Amino acid sequence: MYIVLRRATPNLMPTTENLQRQHQTLQTMAAEMIRLVGRPRPEVAEVRRALARFSGTLRLHATMEEDALYPRMFASDDPEVRHAAERLHADLGGLYRMWDDFMDRWDTAEAIENSLLRFRFNLGRVLFKLGIRMRREDNELYPLARRGSSWPPDGEGDSTHRM
Repeated sequence: MYIVLRRATPNLMPTTENLQRQHQTLQTMAAEMIRLVGRPRPEVAEVRRALARFSGTLRLHATMEEDALYPRMFASDDPEVRHAAERLHADLGGLYRMWDDFMDRWDTAEAIENSLLRFRFNLGRVLFKLGIRMRREDNELYPLARRGSSWPPDGEGDSTHRM
């Protein structure tokens, strides 16, 4: 999905606590973007910079989940863990592709300025869907990932990595 980030962080193993902190960071950043774009006359260059920062943070988070958390859960000996991860991944599949399409569509401040109402609508829609994913991971996936002594794996992990 995000090949450059995968190459840059091949052995980074997040803890669920770190992933949840990243969710909190992303939610704060999303609220700031909504605040910026909700102004009567938003400074579109500022909005676009906030969007780029959010996207970078989201991509790092997605790479950590997709390359570390989900594969370990898919390989779990516990069928409940494995099936829950598979179900959640399938239910939420395509969301990062949707984000990439959104970023491609709104790649400049000029694009945002030229269609501000459409941008506001699209931003709200994609942030809402990302919020649903984060809540489901926090409430359904991470508790299962923490269950037992297998997460994070012994000797692995970087619980000090922060976004």
